[in-house]
Amino acid sequence: MVRERNRDVKAWLIQPAIAPYRVPLFQEIGSTPGIDLTVVVQAETLAGHPWKIDINQLPFQVLRVPAMRWQRNFESEAFISPAIIREFIRHRPDVVICSGFTMSTMLLFLPMLLFGTPFIIWNEGTCSTDGNISPIKLRIRRALARRASGFLVAGSLSRQYIEGLLPRPENGLFHLAYNCIDNAHFMRDMSNEDDRAHLNQLKQRFAPRNLLHVGKLGERKGIKQLLEAYRRLVHDRGMQDVGLILLGDGPLRQYICDFAEQHKLDKIHVGGFVPQDQIPAYYALADVFVLLSIADPNPLVIFEALATGLPIVCSSRAGNAVDFIVNGSNGYQVDPLDTDAVVDKMALALTTIDRTTSTCVSRKLVMKATYQDVAKVFADAVIIAGRAGGQSLGSSVSG
Repeated sequence: MVRERNRDVKAWLIQPAIAPYRVPLFQEIGSTPGIDLTVVVQAETLAGHPWKIDINQLPFQVLRVPAMRWQRNFESEAFISPAIIREFIRHRPDVVICSGFTMSTMLLFLPMLLFGTPFIIWNEGTCSTDGNISPIKLRIRRALARRASGFLVAGSLSRQYIEGLLPRPENGLFHLAYNCIDNAHFMRDMSNEDDRAHLNQLKQRFAPRNLLHVGKLGERKGIKQLLEAYRRLVHDRGMQDVGLILLGDGPLRQYICDFAEQHKLDKIHVGGFVPQDQIPAYYALADVFVLLSIADPNPLVIFEALATGLPIVCSSRAGNAVDFIVNGSNGYQVDPLDTDAVVDKMALALTTIDRTTSTCVSRKLVMKATYQDVAKVFADAVIIAGRAGGQSLGSSVSG
């Protein structure tokens, strides 16, 4: 592939669907000089998510390709789109950013090799989330990784996973691109009249102290482990003044209600999905944020909690925990299956972590993940791959 001098790099970024929090990122990438971005999308919704995006109203170029989809469970589904091969041949992008090791990546593998099109794998998976795949899938991923021109990784653990696929990890070209949110939305001080009124209403409804969980109410999010740890915190540690607020929905909702009734835990509250403009008030109300995911690539709720300064007790299996949680300063990393340790750390977070210190540490860390900075990482990765013309590059430039 020889690119004409002074012509923008025509980049494809493939997504199963576009989540609302990705819109500012893709807009930033698309507005970067030298980049002609098209986001290739296969659906308007994803399993287990309440949002739906109107792709005709997005502030960047979108190409919708028809796809067959099947839902594996509440939280997971797969897409297959043979039409993406036809569209690839018709549009001939200079660089393709593949969303992980999906079916689209596999379908385009041979056409990209045939036309000499460099491709970048955007990976959020970790050994915890992707470590138990079949031998055939593992061989396919290794083949894809060996041919990739670079990797956009969402953190240290996702980089480690990719390194495990490469015969010579030191030759991989890694670009560190954290997930990100609207930090300012969660950093606001709740001082305006509407925010204060909402917060005061919540204080009247809930316990004097509260643990907060935001996310899907499914097995993978460690909901059962959280409930058992909370039960021990209340009944064994005597913290009867502590409540548990769970925002989100999922298949374990009734299980939570039954558990609360069985163990006489009257301070458990299941709030369902809450609009984004109302969530900061729950963070302001809470004393500790808890996420005990059994497997979770890069949960955005961690960034929300960081932006608010709330102390965090987070599963060490969450992909961004190792990069953003400093044990004893802004929270604790825990093994979600070690209930004794979880209870200990929740108690410590409630009683010993200084909120001012937690806020200072967390907000400094979360500012590493902004739309502008991450968009620049994406743009740099595209430019480098475009210049390479499909040839593998040999040294790490980021992360």
